[in-house]
Amino acid sequence: MNTSFDFDIAVIGGGPGGYTAALLGAQAGRKCVLIEKNQLGGCCLNTGCIPTKFLQECAMRAAACADNAVYGLHGEMRFDWTEMLTGCKTKIQQLQKGISSLLASRAIERRSGTAAITGTHTLQIDGTALTARDIIVATGSVPVLAKEYEGISQILTSDTFWSLKKLPESLIIVGGGVIGCEIGSALALLGCKVSIIESAPQLLTGWASECTALLLQQFEKNGVQIHFGKCAKISVNDGQCHINMENQEKFSAEYILFATGRSVCLPPGSETWTRNTKGFPVLNKDLSVTEGIYVIGDASGKMPLAHTAMAQARQVIRQICCGAMADAESPIPQCLFTFPEIASIGTTPDEAEKSGMCCAIGYASRQAVGKAWVMGAENGFFQVVRDLATDTIVGAQAVGKDAVELLHTMLPVISSRISGAQLVNMVWGHPSLSEGWQMAIENSFSSSPHTAKVRKS
Repeated sequence: MNTSFDFDIAVIGGGPGGYTAALLGAQAGRKCVLIEKNQLGGCCLNTGCIPTKFLQECAMRAAACADNAVYGLHGEMRFDWTEMLTGCKTKIQQLQKGISSLLASRAIERRSGTAAITGTHTLQIDGTALTARDIIVATGSVPVLAKEYEGISQILTSDTFWSLKKLPESLIIVGGGVIGCEIGSALALLGCKVSIIESAPQLLTGWASECTALLLQQFEKNGVQIHFGKCAKISVNDGQCHINMENQEKFSAEYILFATGRSVCLPPGSETWTRNTKGFPVLNKDLSVTEGIYVIGDASGKMPLAHTAMAQARQVIRQICCGAMADAESPIPQCLFTFPEIASIGTTPDEAEKSGMCCAIGYASRQAVGKAWVMGAENGFFQVVRDLATDTIVGAQAVGKDAVELLHTMLPVISSRISGAQLVNMVWGHPSLSEGWQMAIENSFSSSPHTAKVRKS
């Protein structure tokens, strides 16, 4: 290594992308520094992925109590919001300690403060200068909230939501994307009256329509009200939040949660970088904005997911340490932790139809899966998209309990381009939820009791 630099790699941002990059860089023998101005773990660990999944787990356990009598179990369930938040905080702290321990074990130096990029190889952290051969920017994003609503305690974002002292009696969520649907789904199961307002014609824009249709059915069953349209006016008075819609509808609730997207965070010194129309830096194929400076995670403008950030960290460290790009991009799983869960990877049926792909859509209802009935999890389905020209699975979707975990069965199938002929002859364990994939694959060949549908445009 060139000893003229203080560090080989300086990473700005201690979220999943940032700490993964630092750990991999140190593992490759590079001297690394990790700079974080807030809490280790970033949004994902502190206000995003982990706390929302803890809330979802709490809601799922509460919902499961309703079916306890089927299994001969009896007893009253009592929910305590404060205890839930305490338990969530404990888990977050445990995970933070784990990350901190890993960083220490790899001799990664940690600096606290705001890092400014002052040159290709130079940084300042609250006025203190340091140099690095390579700089990785992993500064993430923040929730979007109009300035006029900042500081109003009853108007929340996905960050400030966790400061609530009690379970809201009622909540209007503005935004029907992943964040809005996940929080709304969980709170409804815990007894909150939830409404979701979405300006687009459907929830979860870009997701498979079959999946969102089933979620809408479950939302209706759980009392979640869905409204499509745009907000014209938002006000807070008499202890209530009020929304007037452009279509003249009016809604009121104890709190409003804005989940209308996130805004990119970039460090001081990035002002001269070329940006696209959405404000993200224009990157080269290797994720560099210029030689020696890379951008990963939400700040890169790619799919804003923690696992995307970690994959990008691996890509950039490989580029820095080996001078080699990844052989091929792996498909990125999309995971929605609602009730029921939704998971998707690769091409959806809607996308296949729009592209003119000649494909078979293999479908299997969970009601055909014995293990699903045993678990009380028969609501949902398995679905695959098989390209008839190549006889390979190019997409898969799952809806229902543990759909996210089950989706990963299909990740190597799609990445490795295993032929449908091979898959249809594989033996799957019984009884298992995974059998649903076997049924869906067989269905794409019309070799199961279900009927395959071939779509061609």
